[in-house]
Amino acid sequence: MKYALITGAAGGLGQVFVNTLWEAGWFVFASDIANAPDKANCLSLFMDITNPSSILQAKETIQTYTDHLDLIVNNAGMQCLTSLVEADIAVLSKIVDVNLKGMMLVNRTFFDMLYKAKGRIIILSSEIGYHQAEPFHGLYSITKHAVDSYADSLRRELNCIGLKVVKLQPGGFKTNIVDESLKTYDEFLETTQLYKKSLKRLRPFIVFNLNKAKPASYIAKTFSKAVVAKNPKNCYRVNNLFVLKLLDLFGQRGTDLIFKLFLGKNN
Repeated sequence: MKYALITGAAGGLGQVFVNTLWEAGWFVFASDIANAPDKANCLSLFMDITNPSSILQAKETIQTYTDHLDLIVNNAGMQCLTSLVEADIAVLSKIVDVNLKGMMLVNRTFFDMLYKAKGRIIILSSEIGYHQAEPFHGLYSITKHAVDSYADSLRRELNCIGLKVVKLQPGGFKTNIVDESLKTYDEFLETTQLYKKSLKRLRPFIVFNLNKAKPASYIAKTFSKAVVAKNPKNCYRVNNLFVLKLLDLFGQRGTDLIFKLFLGKNN
């Protein structure tokens, strides 16, 4: 039997990953700070990836079931809609801890178990990780670009010792994060002192993105390829927005001008 650890397992995509592996006969350690699904050959674990002690405690539990891991899926993450000049610095610290530092802590802590099985790491990035940064998604974009760099560097290191690292760069899916987008937007609109006019113009774009979101189950086929392919791609992209690809064609200055015209002036 093969063993997998999944972080963020209680979320929409996390549940899809758990079910996909479980149905394929894997034993899944489903970790989260919320309740993950419980079933035979699927152990729900509390694990706060920002807390080294919590990660070690989860490892001790896992080691009572197996001495190795064939797969680690780094899925835990959070989004943030705010201004880089208005956001509390604590918000930056939290999103970096969850989206980047926590992932690194998990992979380092469980690496000995993964190495024993010559296993594989799958890292959830985002379409935001390789497209140009969007205004008001700066904190999220910073972490996802960093995640992409981390994944690329880790892949090149582990290639030398026979382990594979695969990135997934999904677009929008109908998950809790997406469902809360408008709520986060409304909170930002209420608190900002600088960008109320621009945010009002941004709302239709957010709604457009939400309408393009696919059911979480849509990612299962791509995820399975990333898991089982003998020679997987470095990166798998699924349901990425065409409009973001289009913006990249305009380059930095062109994209600056488009956002300036679209969002307008606030003074």
